[in-house]
Amino acid sequence: MKIVGFVGMPGSGKSAAAGVAREMNIPVVVMGDVIREEAARRGLPPTDRNLGAVGNDLRSKEGPDAIATRCLAKIRATGASVVVVEGIRSRSEVELFRESSDDFLLIEVYVPDEVRLARIASRGGPTTQMTATSRRRWRIGTPGSSAGVWATRSGRRTCGSRMRGAWRSFGGG
Repeated sequence: MKIVGFVGMPGSGKSAAAGVAREMNIPVVVMGDVIREEAARRGLPPTDRNLGAVGNDLRSKEGPDAIATRCLAKIRATGASVVVVEGIRSRSEVELFRESSDDFLLIEVYVPDEVRLARIASRGGPTTQMTATSRRRWRIGTPGSSAGVWATRSGRRTCGSRMRGAWRSFGGG
C-alpha cells in the first residue's frame, strides 16, 4: 500500500487537495476525523478547545504518533493500493506512515499567510492565532520540511493539475 500525506497550515488548501484525490476515486483519511470521533465518544462538543485537548490527551497517553496509529486501521480498511492522509502534524506521524507503507509521499500544501488568513476569516474562524509565528505551535514546519512535493495552491485548477501529476508519478491514477 502507498500513502500520500498532506501537510500544511490551517487554510492552506489541504482539504481541497484531498478533494482532488476523491475525484480520482482515491480514498482519503482525515486525521482530524480521528480526533472528532474520540471527542464524540467522550461526549464532548467539537469545539476547537475540546478537539485540541483531545488530540493532546491522545498524544500524551498513547504517544506522539497516536492519531496516525489510529488512522492506519482506517487506511488498511480501505483495501486500496493508494490512500491519502490529510492533516499530518509531526515528524513521528510521518515516520509511522513511512514505516507502515510500501511507499510514502509527503506533499506540503502552501499559500501565503494573507491568503490563508482570508480563507479562515471567510469561514468565521479566528485568525489571530494563525500567523506565521504559530507554525511552531502547529508543528507544521517540521513534517513539511521533509516533503517530497510542495504544492503552492493559488487556485483549485492549479492545485488539481499538480495533484494529478503527483498521483501519476506515484502510481495512483
